[in-house]
Amino acid sequence: MVDKNYILKYITFMNSFTKTIAYSGINVALLIISAFIIIPTTPPITLQLLMVLIICGLYNFKISFLSVAIYILLGIVGLPIFSGFNSGIVTPTGGFIIGFIFFPFTKLIFLKLKNNLTLPLAFLTGLTLLYIIGFIWLGYFLKDYNLALKSSLIFLPLDLLKCYVAIKIVYLLKKLNIFN
Repeated sequence: MVDKNYILKYITFMNSFTKTIAYSGINVALLIISAFIIIPTTPPITLQLLMVLIICGLYNFKISFLSVAIYILLGIVGLPIFSGFNSGIVTPTGGFIIGFIFFPFTKLIFLKLKNNLTLPLAFLTGLTLLYIIGFIWLGYFLKDYNLALKSSLIFLPLDLLKCYVAIKIVYLLKKLNIFN
């Protein structure tokens, strides 16, 4: 005789597993597309960070972490999915790509607040960690940490704007009850 509770637990697990894999796959595709959308300014801007922020804002830790980790791993193994059809992280900007992995963790940490400061604090903390790793990585490649700092800080106002826009998009999508 088959236990009904076992079957229900199995179905629930499979639904959750399938949902996690499906959402993660879609998010990886969106991250890849966002890397190829380049706004031609000086310096050029991609939408990778904005997409990482939206994914982390909308989804739970497991889905957002898997999405970002798979994206980074696909680039590390050689798929040309990073900005400019590049791959690998042994580049001057590789530290910034590695820094994306902090955002799911910072959201997880700040979820305990359970108020409107969760996303802003999580995103600002994640952005700080991203900049620290990216700056150190860039300084190592350039052999000049002053130049690395100046080169990194050029992007800060735009990245803060991306945080703001991502928060607005996440709140709007959650209010529309699309991602529940």
